[in-house]
Amino acid sequence: MDVMTLASDQQTISVYLWSHGEYTTEPDGPSRLFIAHVDDFSFRRSASFRHPQRVYNVVPGDYTHDGRLDVLVMAQGASNQQLSLSIYTSMQSGGFCELFHTLSVLLSSKIG
Repeated sequence: MDVMTLASDQQTISVYLWSHGEYTTEPDGPSRLFIAHVDDFSFRRSASFRHPQRVYNVVPGDYTHDGRLDVLVMAQGASNQQLSLSIYTSMQSGGFCELFHTLSVLLSSKIG
């Protein structure tokens, strides 16, 4: 996963992968730093899904410990006083399964 976007509806999440194309490096003079050359710098959408509530945050991670990135979505819960946490697991064939687990947390305005 290289780029994730959230559409203007604040519910549609898209995942884009970098099409690596020709990627080479070469030494840059006496400093021995390397310069990267990319002939094809483009992204292709690999997955897109719509979450049922307004999304506040998206956190990719391997939550199922299977070597593939899953997606944790933090969204508005059933009321304005709740935060919903949902995990979308990655499928072996690509894309993401529908909701794996959802947890709602009651928000508090009191600190300390």
